[in-house]
Amino acid sequence: MPSWKFFMFFLVLYHVIGLTSAADPNYLFHDCPNTTTFNRNSTYQSNLKFLLSSLVSNAARSNGFSTGFYNATAGQDPDKVYALFLCRLVFTPTACQECVSFATSDILKRCPVQRESIIMYDPCVLRYSGEYIFSTMAAKPAFILYNINNITEPVRFNQLVRTTMKELADAAVGSPKKFSTRKFADYPRRSKSFASKLL
Repeated sequence: MPSWKFFMFFLVLYHVIGLTSAADPNYLFHDCPNTTTFNRNSTYQSNLKFLLSSLVSNAARSNGFSTGFYNATAGQDPDKVYALFLCRLVFTPTACQECVSFATSDILKRCPVQRESIIMYDPCVLRYSGEYIFSTMAAKPAFILYNINNITEPVRFNQLVRTTMKELADAAVGSPKKFSTRKFADYPRRSKSFASKLL
């Protein structure tokens, strides 16, 4: 085999190995209720696939990365789809893009025919629905991460958490990045930090 052909073979092999060995984002949670489903090869499915590819392409542009947040719609009622992604800003733009790209395929494996789905990883959250979901408060789906440390003054701690979380929510609403952090250090022997993300 001529050396240049061997080199090209090695280069292709290197890229294939590199692509397949890249670590997937750390999965945390997903929810796709079976209350409403769509038929395969339906208009809704076509709109959904188009919209998910749109999210990936916009995650690669500065308008997605500058805020770590992007939302869009596709189609017309009753087959209109609403979708969004939100990336944690502690991750790089590349990690955000890779997470959104991975999420758009992973969510269709986990929720193949559900009209409403959400999936969460360390770097990003992806959500879509056949109902309007932008700028609306929803108590569900919910995902709770528990702190396993002991609290020596639970009443005071809970007051501080409530106050801090309200400040966070107010700050996140006013932020173009829909993200805010706060830290309090006056709790005895322990300092806590919180982050708020709005979908």
